[in-house]
Amino acid sequence: GPNCGGMNGRCMEDTSAPLEVPKDLQRWYDGKTSVTLPSGRIVTPQAYTFLKWNPDRFKAPTVQLPNGSYQVDQYWWGQTAQYVNGLRTPGFANVNLAINRRFRIREGAQLEFLAEATNLFNRTNFSAAAVNFGYGAILSVPANNANNVKIGQNSNATAGTIGMGSTNPRLMADPRIITLSLRLRF
Repeated sequence: GPNCGGMNGRCMEDTSAPLEVPKDLQRWYDGKTSVTLPSGRIVTPQAYTFLKWNPDRFKAPTVQLPNGSYQVDQYWWGQTAQYVNGLRTPGFANVNLAINRRFRIREGAQLEFLAEATNLFNRTNFSAAAVNFGYGAILSVPANNANNVKIGQNSNATAGTIGMGSTNPRLMADPRIITLSLRLRF
């Protein structure tokens, strides 16, 4: 589950808030477009992120200090499950292909042809590391409160999004790579 900084590495879950944002909001964002979440709060997702999950579903408790300001509580035990049902990253799919053929030229000599393709269908695989729920709590509410924010809501601009990171920058995220080789064995 998402990590909100609880002593056990888990969040508090607001089950009255939907896990996913409505389907019409699930898309890639440019960092300039504002979105109204189901709670009525207006956020601007970070550029090059795909908004999928509701940032208001997971929270960390806040405490009010004697001077009237707020801070995230330091000592609390999160109650989200280790794996939240429905909080899944996109599936992983990768096809590598190798074709090898040996041709006998004469006794003791062979010509070997090898064709190798990594990521044959050129698919991008996004990783769990690219799914963002990092937590930063809203600790003050602006005087005009035009964005309908509440104390304790997630202030992270990438919360609930899938970023551009990929599973393995050297092997899985690279575009299709095809290698052809010819070898003479004698």
